[in-house]
Amino acid sequence: MKANFIIMHLVILTFTGGYSFAADSSSFEYPELLVTPRASDRLELEARKEAGSQWRRHFPIQISALSTLLAGYFQLSNNNPTKDPTAKSGLAGVAVGGVWLVTTLALSMAFTPYVSELHEIRTMPSKTQREQLSRERLAEESFERTARLATRLQWLSFLSNFGTSVYLTVNVKTETISVPADIVAIIFSFAPLVFQYSWKYIQQDQEEYKKKIYGPLTGISFWSDPVSHKIAPRFDVSFMF
Repeated sequence: MKANFIIMHLVILTFTGGYSFAADSSSFEYPELLVTPRASDRLELEARKEAGSQWRRHFPIQISALSTLLAGYFQLSNNNPTKDPTAKSGLAGVAVGGVWLVTTLALSMAFTPYVSELHEIRTMPSKTQREQLSRERLAEESFERTARLATRLQWLSFLSNFGTSVYLTVNVKTETISVPADIVAIIFSFAPLVFQYSWKYIQQDQEEYKKKIYGPLTGISFWSDPVSHKIAPRFDVSFMF
């Protein structure tokens, strides 16, 4: 179907009584203040939910780590006597899987990024536009930092568990329980990449909300009021049907 575009001129009322449009138009320069919900509001919402989800947040990494640990444990007694006479591959599997399990459990117990950031932002003033903008930008930065951490954790988990699982497979004794265990460990090493952290989705959603502010806006020009002959900014808006 051929798309038809209708360009509409959204005319802003001219100045009256010494009123300046600059105060309103300047707000378009700060999408942080126009987005709904604001980043600070979203941060408060996510902070309230954080305690209830902290124990299942790292589940994909923990599944991968547990698979690697069990595969390594089985291979302590099922190592290939020629390729791996001292069962180093099994020790590697137990070590890598164990480290990731301990790390994620520690993060679940002690790491609550949204709650920590919310405490900091709440102490900041929010009366002026500048103060509000500072709050919103710090809230957005907290989403971005947490999303970056999630990406690092996912890839570190995948690379370490996948590499260790392949190492186990290369040094496994055939026709033992370790063969399917190693294969399962390889498969589950992809879990952190398939099941993403909610931290990343939250940051992506907030960015999408900001983009929608300017969704229909195609340009800014000027308009002359035929009665008062005063000049006012005009926003050109495009709608698609």
